[in-house]
Amino acid sequence: MYWNPQQAFYTSAESGTNQRQTRYYTEDLLHNNIGKELTIHLTYEENPRWNAKVLTGTL
Repeated sequence: MYWNPQQAFYTSAESGTNQRQTRYYTEDLLHNNIGKELTIHLTYEENPRWNAKVLTGTL
C-alpha cells in the first residue's frame, strides 16, 4: 500500500494528526534504512508448527 496524503481517511481530527505523524515517522524510518540488512522476528500464538520465525533480508 502506498501513502497518498490526498486520499487519507481519518475518523477524527485528533486521531488523524496522530496517524499522520506516525505514518511520516514510519516512512522516514524505512526511507533512511533502504539498502540495509534487517532482521524481522515474527511470533504466532498457539501455533505448534511455527510459534516463532526469523526473517532476514535487505530493505
